[in-house]
Amino acid sequence: MSTAIKANSSNEKLVQERRDQILRSAIRLFNKKGFDGTSMRDIARACRMTSANIYNYISGKEDIIRLILEAGHEQSYRFIAEAEAGLGKLAAVEALKNAVALFFRHIDKNRPGVTFLYRGMASFKEDIRSSVLKVEADETEVFEKIINRGSIEGDFAVDDARLLADNIISLGQMWAVKHGLFERRYTIEGYINMQTSNITAQLRRDSR
Repeated sequence: MSTAIKANSSNEKLVQERRDQILRSAIRLFNKKGFDGTSMRDIARACRMTSANIYNYISGKEDIIRLILEAGHEQSYRFIAEAEAGLGKLAAVEALKNAVALFFRHIDKNRPGVTFLYRGMASFKEDIRSSVLKVEADETEVFEKIINRGSIEGDFAVDDARLLADNIISLGQMWAVKHGLFERRYTIEGYINMQTSNITAQLRRDSR
């Protein structure tokens, strides 16, 4: 449970349960009506709480953004740790395939939150924007490390590893943002396989 966000209850289990409920409902409403178009009353109603009761667990919509960030960051750094562990054990090509699959599944698991953060970036306060961008930069660095290692070992031929790493991040984000379109054609595993084939074809020396 976040200790930075105050709650008017000492029952940590109850607070966590209520915050999870608030988070799910709020993200759904934010994606439907927009952040500014969603009121705390809307969120309370969606959670079947009174407008007064919801303030026992959060103080306002800014707290919800911070809870979204905390949940997303926890998953992101788990992805980073697992991908870097793979980099230490696997050849560059396999490490890249492993990292793409881990990242895309992470995105799939957190689709509503990723969509909200991606669409709302321009309207967030500077500290929140910086926090989101810092995590994205750390995720991008994982792919850049793998691509650079593959280049050094002769498996990949690239002119700009950072740009390609940024492109991989964007492909993952697009699975969340355009999911309504993509799900008509792909499962998450099908999307992973297709994009992995495209990415490795771009990077492999024998594709030139």
